[in-house]
Amino acid sequence: MGKAKLVSILVQHGSTRIEDFINKYHKKPIIWSNKIAYLAGLVDGEGYLKVEKHGTIRLVIGMSAPKAIYWVYNNFGGNVTKQKRPNGKPFYVWRMNQGKSLLYLLLLLIPFLVTKKDILTEAMKDMIDKFSEKQHTIYPHKIRSIK
Repeated sequence: MGKAKLVSILVQHGSTRIEDFINKYHKKPIIWSNKIAYLAGLVDGEGYLKVEKHGTIRLVIGMSAPKAIYWVYNNFGGNVTKQKRPNGKPFYVWRMNQGKSLLYLLLLLIPFLVTKKDILTEAMKDMIDKFSEKQHTIYPHKIRSIK
């Protein structure tokens, strides 16, 4: 299954906050591409891309600057947690691991990433392969249940 087919399948499954963002992005690409570029800089510098064994990708940014973390949250969704460092100072962590929303965001980030681009593209290839495997293993069961 190619990337274009995967995205078209995901688009058919309803609207999310990221889909609304993508619509805004396509209407005003200059304004929104600046936001994506800023997020990519945060991901490259302070971010963490974790690829789970079952193919899920998790995007995490952690920093002591709450303004930057809440800017990411307000523009792209996800969730924020406030933690404490051993020295007692606050540390803010933004995460996104919601399948479809994260996939859309990662597709937009790829052209802007520098240090984590290779990690992300390999993870995306693995995820697409896993989706393809699942499609082939799940589909025959649907046919049997129809008969």
